[in-house]
Amino acid sequence: MDFKLFFDFKLKIMYNKYMKLNSKYIWDYDIKGLDLDNPKVLIWYLERKINYGDWESLDKKTLGKYLPKLKINPYLKHILRGFLKKNG
Repeated sequence: MDFKLFFDFKLKIMYNKYMKLNSKYIWDYDIKGLDLDNPKVLIWYLERKINYGDWESLDKKTLGKYLPKLKINPYLKHILRGFLKKNG
């Protein structure tokens, strides 16, 4: 998913300034054994990826399905809704 195409100039600045990926803070433990078929685990996983700026591997279909259930910053949710509406 290429979110860079979605952001306008100001959002790019906000993303680059505040949402830089730092995998040390996102995955401070082994995630290889996660059961992503379990909706609760998947929701937690998506929330964590989005909140820490790890958006590159997000699947549009999965994101669209679970976005209403995600407990994330309302501004980020608004951005993602707009992206999905435009590119979904």
